[in-house]
Amino acid sequence: KQSMAIDLALSFGLIGYLTFSLTDFPLERTSHNLVLMAMLALAFRNKGTEKMIQIPSKVLVVGLLVVTGFSLKVSADRWSGEKYSAEVAQANASRNAQKIVPAAEKAVHTFYNVDNYANPMYYYSSLGKLVLGNTNGAYDDAQLGYEIAPYNIIMLTQMGNVYKAQKNMDEAMKYYQMATAISPKYEVGRFSLAEIYLGKNDFVAAFLELREINPFTKDPRMGQHLPYTIQELVRTKAEHQKFPDMMEYFRVNPANDAEGYLRGYRDFRRRSLEAKKAEKAKEAVL
Repeated sequence: KQSMAIDLALSFGLIGYLTFSLTDFPLERTSHNLVLMAMLALAFRNKGTEKMIQIPSKVLVVGLLVVTGFSLKVSADRWSGEKYSAEVAQANASRNAQKIVPAAEKAVHTFYNVDNYANPMYYYSSLGKLVLGNTNGAYDDAQLGYEIAPYNIIMLTQMGNVYKAQKNMDEAMKYYQMATAISPKYEVGRFSLAEIYLGKNDFVAAFLELREINPFTKDPRMGQHLPYTIQELVRTKAEHQKFPDMMEYFRVNPANDAEGYLRGYRDFRRRSLEAKKAEKAKEAVL
């Protein structure tokens, strides 16, 4: 019974190691190798004391050929995928949509469908097709990529982009929100949501998205969207009655242009942060 329990535990351990090997690289980590060697040692603990199972040589040869053939297939797919994946990276860096689509399509194989950063190759082909105006093709590839990596934020963003191109804003918002739920400070998702809300003249919702972004971000969309949003909030403050501290700041420090609103907002956020730090320091003393 004790031997059976050990064998059962070893079976689960080896199956777990094999499963982990399919998604990560345990052979590159010493700690995993130590566990594997220990399990293999236990598996052969009764060698010499029990009758060994004799496997016919023909079965061993056939098994070896099958394993070798499978390994060659996987290696060939991954070699080809890596080759075209490098072309995809170059085309993406140069924003060449005409090159990125065929390279991404050639990179996809049975045993290779994501790049070294775990981004689906279908993301790149969908991105290229969307830039080229092939909305239907972009949608099909985005769906395939989403099935492979449903929690990848750039894949979720691309799903949103495709739906946005199809004028389906509700679906687009759903995927952008899924991306920002995974990464609350994800600027691309926040800007995308803010743009949709601005299109609906929902300035409160747009500001709630923009407020989550670092006010000193270098993304030019902050300078494009934030000043207009705050200007409209100031103009309609009697209607929405939101953000009283910020509204008071701009009443005392009115802005005359987009740069003024952006500069004022950053100053307001800086003052708010300093006030919070001072309050926490005061509480710590008390």
